Amino acid sequence: MRRLFALTFAAAAVLVASLGAVYASSDSTPARAEEGVVNETAAVERAVKGLDYAFQPAVVTVNSGDNVTLTFSNEDGGIDHNIEVSKLFTSAECNGPCTITVSFVAPAPGEYQLYCITHPDMVGTLKVN
Repeated sequence: MRRLFALTFAAAAVLVASLGAVYASSDSTPARAEEGVVNETAAVERAVKGLDYAFQPAVVTVNSGDNVTLTFSNEDGGIDHNIEVSKLFTSAECNGPCTITVSFVAPAPGEYQLYCITHPDMVGTLKVN
């Protein structure tokens, strides 16, 4: 009986020690962002006009990771335009005057060409900081 008690006591001690080690190694405080670092993405709206076969403004600037809503207003009456950034988005064509809205997440920093698929000389720049 004494041997059974000692064995039970030893097993309980090992169990308590194991649980203590697991609890001590867990991080019970929530992770915090580094000071000065923003971990949220912004929702931004930008507007571009298509007028006289050109994008106005010619450069649209956003930050990488932004949730962007881009409103394209085709102001060339009777002319089909769209707005596209390769591998990012392609809007439908619309016969002006008309408005199209596209939403996308801004890619890695860099400059990306905006263009109208039906008018290859109608180009602009999506600048991502």
